[in-house]
Amino acid sequence: MTIEEMKNRFCYKIKVYLRDPETGEPTEEYIILREPNSTELAKLTDNEQENNKIIMAIMPNCIVDSSITDETGNKVKNKQISDIIMSTTTLATDVMNDWLKACPFSSRKRNEEN
Repeated sequence: MTIEEMKNRFCYKIKVYLRDPETGEPTEEYIILREPNSTELAKLTDNEQENNKIIMAIMPNCIVDSSITDETGNKVKNKQISDIIMSTTTLATDVMNDWLKACPFSSRKRNEEN
């Protein structure tokens, strides 16, 4: 097994569909985030409010792909996506909640969305 095969097989990636701001329903647009690594998770505390801040801080680094393109159809950089997500509390919270719900922290069962 190559290192790339290992990364693709054993490191979870979660597809989070962006929600329509008016209906709350998922759209076809998505962001793929990797699961937080051990170093990132070690920063979490017993304080839920503090943990939300920590998760919001690490989330932009966990974006690995998306369906988002620029006006010419080219993929945009993850930084551009994270800047937009983080510019609105509602979008950032929706993405964070959907991402964390899908992360299999207590199980190695693979998410069918991958």
